[in-house]
Amino acid sequence: MITYQIDCQDIFHHEYEVKLTIPSPAAQGQRLQLPAWIPGSYMVRDFAKNITALRATDAQGNELTLTKLDKQSWQLAPAKGPLTVVYRVYALDYSVRSAYLASDAGFFNGTSLYLQVVGQDHERCQIELIKPAISQCEHWQVATGLPIHTTDDGGFGVYRANSWWDAIDCPVLLANYTRVDFSVAGQPFSIALVDDLPFDAQRLKDDLSKICAHHIQLFGAPAPFKHYWFLTLLADNAFGGLEHSNSTLLMFERSGLPNGTIREPNDSYRNFLSLCSHELFHAWLVKRIRPACFTQPDLSAEVYTRQLWIYEGFTSYYDDLSLVRAKVISPASYLQILGENLTRLARNPGRLRQTVSDSSFDAWTRFYQQDENARNAIVSYYLKGGFIALCLDLTLRQQNKASLDEVLKLLWQRHGENGTDDNVIETFCLELGVDCRELLQRAVNSTDELPIEALLARHGVRLVNQPNGGSTDKGGKLITQPVKHAFGAVFAAENTGLRIQQVQMHSPAARAGLMKNDLLLALNHIQTSDKTLQTLLDRQPTGSEATLHVLRRGRLWQMNLPIEKVLEDSVMLEIFDEQAVNRWLELD
Repeated sequence: MITYQIDCQDIFHHEYEVKLTIPSPAAQGQRLQLPAWIPGSYMVRDFAKNITALRATDAQGNELTLTKLDKQSWQLAPAKGPLTVVYRVYALDYSVRSAYLASDAGFFNGTSLYLQVVGQDHERCQIELIKPAISQCEHWQVATGLPIHTTDDGGFGVYRANSWWDAIDCPVLLANYTRVDFSVAGQPFSIALVDDLPFDAQRLKDDLSKICAHHIQLFGAPAPFKHYWFLTLLADNAFGGLEHSNSTLLMFERSGLPNGTIREPNDSYRNFLSLCSHELFHAWLVKRIRPACFTQPDLSAEVYTRQLWIYEGFTSYYDDLSLVRAKVISPASYLQILGENLTRLARNPGRLRQTVSDSSFDAWTRFYQQDENARNAIVSYYLKGGFIALCLDLTLRQQNKASLDEVLKLLWQRHGENGTDDNVIETFCLELGVDCRELLQRAVNSTDELPIEALLARHGVRLVNQPNGGSTDKGGKLITQPVKHAFGAVFAAENTGLRIQQVQMHSPAARAGLMKNDLLLALNHIQTSDKTLQTLLDRQPTGSEATLHVLRRGRLWQMNLPIEKVLEDSVMLEIFDEQAVNRWLELD
């Protein structure tokens, strides 16, 4: 059995030491490689760049020649087994995609640590976790979805997986964490939270239980995992998640956890529940139901699909929908979320330039590598894909024949073990008796606006467009004091002015000539700040021009800013037929 022994002793240099043992290497010389990307995060990250040392020996202890073939692959000289490969991996990426090791905690994804033994990646393998013998790690415990073989009370010891592919699908958390356990439909769930901030564990358990129950009921019991882990890293202003077959690795702001005083979840806690819901939903949709090209992907290079609008978009629709269905949030709160998301879409000029099909295909170079022009050039397959799911759901319900739930159930029944093609959604809609081909063609392969307003109106919801409420306006709520004039740029406050970060196309800021990294000093000779800019703009006559003074690469520039009315791009949703809304949300 191939074994990986993981030593996390060197927390101060942030390096894991891995000892890989290969009992039966390939006769012509064993090839090893490390993935360039991790499933679920569509960007080449070149994890092999973090290997700082690598050596191999044969059964007699003789060092073997290692030839590097490319940025992530090595060829061992022919030798009889067992072979031992010892290497070190630098780990200081505090994200859900890679690996981290320091005195506060350690965690890793197998794609960062487990060299693939090419040709033997479907063989059973063993992972041994060695507890560091230093005082800072005295209370560390292990949390992981890896199947236990023999471990101590803290979880350190031996785990076994059916293949290398299964092993890399189970992230490992090593920390002093708080554990919360619960059971849904007879299946255990655990939350591991790395932080010492007090929170209402019972409230979190109760809310997550309802969400988990919703997902299991939707697809049908039993769930496709024996035990599910929410591995959660808490920090200031953190957000992110990555799905795995029986776990998820999450990052979230520590202030977002319930504190025992809230009734309806506030925005931050609601976002955390939505994140948990999203990643758990992926245990079905992405980890098991997936595009055909992802059933055994080549992790050394990009793998392209035009279906991410389905997999991330549908999940983005259900992550919040499940909260209201499970009665964790109210219908009003849910419509506020939809309004905020519609506002984000309305303020995204890229939706008129890129199709969601192209957005899916170009995820590797455009969505995951966004620059200051991304807002103007691309559309999110998460965001627009979620609204395509909404349109499909409302269209199916309007026909009184089905809902998007039935489409998901067909996906699970027919494609839980094999991949999907690009036309799978229209195929299942037709099977359910509703022809959605024209809707999908326009929604997926064109930049036409979606028929959201008309569809919502048929289900008891009125869409209201309001004037922009200023830099803090996210949409979703009634605007009582809209701003008067538009600016059109995202900025960060500095002591001497406003540093421009993004400029929206066709906006006053764009027509003035502002660009990324400009430092806006003054408007009409009055110094600007994040507190005064809007006031200065609103005092100008509509249709006039204001003088800007800007520092660009150390040189002072003067520009003319046209004073224009703000757009009505803040969206609010209001209920006019409660029964129709309850039928849609299945709250009857």
